[in-house]
Amino acid sequence: RPSSLLYESWVHAAGGTVRGSLVSSNKENSRKTCKLNETKDIEVVQLKYLQRTNVTQMAKLRNLWNFEPMALHHYLAKFIFPEHMRIQNYKLSASGQSVGGDMLIERRIGFSGTPSDLLPKELGECDYETGDDGKMLSTVLDPLIMSTEMLSDGWSIDGLLKRIATASPPYRALIDTGALITGFSNIQVAEKLLEYGLPWCNGVVFLDEEDRKQVLVRGTGRVVAHNQCGVPLEKRFAFYDQIHTTGTDIKHIVNATAVLTLGKDMVFRDYVQGAFRMRQIGKGQKICVFVIPEVAELMERVSDIGNYSKKDETQQIEFGRAIKEKEEYLSDIIREKEVIKKDDPTAILWNIVAWLIINSLKSEETQWAMLCIQNISNIYRKNAFEVLRRVGMKMIASKNDTKKNNETKGFILDNPLDVTSQNQLDHLTPSESMSIFVESIDYKLDSTVPDPQPFESKLRTLLTKNETFILSKEQHAIGQEVLIEVGRSNTLDGRSNKLDSEQEREQQQEQEKEVKARRDQQVEIEKFVQREYTRNEEEPKSWPLSILSQSPPRNLDDREINEEEQGFPFYRLKKFQLFAQHNLIPLPPQIMCSRNYFNDKWTGLRRIKNVVMVLEWSPKSSSGELMTTDEYESQNIELTSDRLDAIKKAFLYLGGRSKEGMGCSGVADAFKEVTDTNATAEKMTDVISRINGLDETLTNQNSIDFEGFKSILRKGYFLPSHNDRYYVALSLLEAETILRILHIRGNNPLLSKTAENDPPSDNPEVALRYSRLITPGGNPMGDGGIAF
Repeated sequence: RPSSLLYESWVHAAGGTVRGSLVSSNKENSRKTCKLNETKDIEVVQLKYLQRTNVTQMAKLRNLWNFEPMALHHYLAKFIFPEHMRIQNYKLSASGQSVGGDMLIERRIGFSGTPSDLLPKELGECDYETGDDGKMLSTVLDPLIMSTEMLSDGWSIDGLLKRIATASPPYRALIDTGALITGFSNIQVAEKLLEYGLPWCNGVVFLDEEDRKQVLVRGTGRVVAHNQCGVPLEKRFAFYDQIHTTGTDIKHIVNATAVLTLGKDMVFRDYVQGAFRMRQIGKGQKICVFVIPEVAELMERVSDIGNYSKKDETQQIEFGRAIKEKEEYLSDIIREKEVIKKDDPTAILWNIVAWLIINSLKSEETQWAMLCIQNISNIYRKNAFEVLRRVGMKMIASKNDTKKNNETKGFILDNPLDVTSQNQLDHLTPSESMSIFVESIDYKLDSTVPDPQPFESKLRTLLTKNETFILSKEQHAIGQEVLIEVGRSNTLDGRSNKLDSEQEREQQQEQEKEVKARRDQQVEIEKFVQREYTRNEEEPKSWPLSILSQSPPRNLDDREINEEEQGFPFYRLKKFQLFAQHNLIPLPPQIMCSRNYFNDKWTGLRRIKNVVMVLEWSPKSSSGELMTTDEYESQNIELTSDRLDAIKKAFLYLGGRSKEGMGCSGVADAFKEVTDTNATAEKMTDVISRINGLDETLTNQNSIDFEGFKSILRKGYFLPSHNDRYYVALSLLEAETILRILHIRGNNPLLSKTAENDPPSDNPEVALRYSRLITPGGNPMGDGGIAF
């Protein structure tokens, strides 16, 4: 036999002999291959006489083949590698959408004892039985039905089984929903329970590997079928392993009490499923929940976050951020139980349920994300499957026709089914349709950590990549509906990516490390490279507060910097340039910038900071003269043809189409768009009368024409300005100093007289304005955003 010949070749290669074999071994070659196994000649029996139960025979083979390459190679190649190193570059993929949707079955109906809204789009919504959730909650929160027992530190599986087997009054079942019983088979657990106690029990019910109900009988030690054991109900104990805590029915006496375990990965559904294995729960049957210290610590974290007091307001904030807005009601549940003592059974039951529901929300969040991916992919998978189905039908039809069969082989994969058909499905190729169901398996490792992609972007990428297979408006609408749902969820949760968040955080950390490493390397290079910019005048410079009583020097508009301007701490923002090659922005002259915020002498690469504090400043008084219409118009930007067309469109859009021109309502709408405030009727009448007063040829004094509308926008009728009022972007240090001065001064003038005989002068007026848009979510300043 080939196996016998292979066996003898290994023995001879290792330097041994086979008793009674006609094949002689090559001693010289065999000795070269077994130097590591320096033993005398070992004689073994032929393969047909070898018995695996014979320790002596097997020990000889082990010593002989311990370092034999041929035997080792055969074992690795035939058993280890095929089992543990299966490698394939592609795989066919499918999901439950094929059954839940109409891809395979047109009409579907389903039933579940633990329903959920996480269903395929095509399956519709779940119709819940009214009151079921309330009944389950009221049952598992009832201290007359549910009780708890806290296990001590250092608990063990054997200790847990002994505690159950020796309990008085006795327990009738062990429901291991928490998967605490590990390392034992179900029959071994039954044997342990009978060994440790259960003196009243004649048989332990369990489920074997084939999901059959079996009973281990104490008297005989044999395992018999459940329906043939002959052990009465009052003499039975039942063990539900973690796999069979769902969907398994075993009868118990009406007043039975079962032990239910908790595990760290359990959710509320697991808890309820395990508890309701006792079909008469609440009608005589009860549950005792065993809580191990590790689970108790997890529940304690939720309880500590949920308990509310004035000292723990920050914990409440952290709770809302960690568990998300849709879980906040759980903290309210726990908060209502604040009056209950920590060791009260009712409080423990509430904490168990709250913790399990939080676990359920986290688990369902991941399931929902996967469902969104499946709902998106199902749109184009259905069309691809229909193409493949038609190809199969065509192949079956042409199987007996040789001519058609040859034609089919020529175009079946690469060409469309029928380019002349009006059905868009016939324009798709079978090869592309098959690629929809084929997923590549890439074993390559990138040298860098890829950038994390938001979940919504992943879904959009799927739709864009397979747009060819999305044929109808209804299918596009389904895709957009899923995207809207994901976007709404991201908005509520305050983040854009719900899937793989932990992995993405790790990726971000790795990217930050890489950026820091590159930055450190760049710093080392910069030490030997002459840079094209300087870092002079980096330190902030102080300036006297009395300078606010002076108007900005006129030469600030000049490009040349003289000594007078050097003594002024502000410059007009229209001169701002990050690089010399950048064009200047024609900003109004009233908008200025402090050199402590950004020095216009700096050159080269700079990081611009956000403008947080702005100084509104008038050197003399807010009651100063307003700018005339001519002065206002002289500061306007050039009125190009494009800008003039934009004004015309706005005029027509706001009611200028009528013969009378734009009425009061249109002017009010324009005022709202320009100033973002509502206009009063008196204000509009005043503006229109001032505009029409310039043109005596108008017959209708209650409306304006296009020229009047243009004058309103360019001559400052909506936004009158003072001649001497400025807005300066400050550094935070400057703003902090001015704010302190304002608080110290109180109602006194900002600048005091230096001597009693000094003539009176106009005192400057200032206001610090804080932009909350720059730091969204931040706390407002103590002055409500403005300090005078």
